[in-house]
Amino acid sequence: VVRRPAVAFSASGSYPGDATPGQASPDVTPRLVAEVVDGEVSAEMQRKIEDYFAGGVKLVWVANLSNRTVIAYTAPTKSKTIPASGTLDPGRVVSGFTLPVKALFEHMGAGKRKK
Repeated sequence: VVRRPAVAFSASGSYPGDATPGQASPDVTPRLVAEVVDGEVSAEMQRKIEDYFAGGVKLVWVANLSNRTVIAYTAPTKSKTIPASGTLDPGRVVSGFTLPVKALFEHMGAGKRKK
C-alpha cells in the first residue's frame, strides 16, 4: 500500500540514497506527515494513520478545517488535540520547528469563517 499524505517531511540525509530535494521517493519514509479533514476523522483516515505508523512515520498531524484544530498523533491510538490558540511543536521529530495553529489555518484560507 502506498499512502500519499497532504504534507510530508523527511530530513535531508536521513536515508541512504535520498531522492533529489522536492522529488517523491517511495523508498523514503517521512518522519512527519500531515493530513487535512473537514469534520471528524473517518475510518479511512484512521486506517491511513495506522499505515503511516506501521511504515515508520513518527508523528501525524490531522488538521480539521471545521473547528480549526489539529490532532497530533504520536501513535495510532495516542493523540492530543491542539486548539487554534495552541502551537504545533514536533519536538525531536523536527527539531527547532514550531507553528501557531492559527497561522496554519489562515494560510489555508480557513482563518476567517462566516458568522
